[in-house]
Amino acid sequence: METELIELFKKSQLPKNGWIQECFICHLPTSLTTNITNIEKNNKIIKFDCYICKDCKKEFKKNQVFYYDFIKDCKIYIYDKYYDLIY
Repeated sequence: METELIELFKKSQLPKNGWIQECFICHLPTSLTTNITNIEKNNKIIKFDCYICKDCKKEFKKNQVFYYDFIKDCKIYIYDKYYDLIY
């Protein structure tokens, strides 16, 4: 099965195709990503990852409500922006 990766990050001065992007939450440069969701369509898996720095990941562990709200907001963003790709 074919897999396509879509990475979510904040706009910045960093190159779009670089392996370091700004954290989606605090805007610090990071190479770490977190999987938000995977969607299967037509024998293809579309994997959505988001750049999240280590400090924000630690905050997720401390505050589950913050984590779930963030995931919910990301999924809304994905469905709004990539609707044609998903459906």
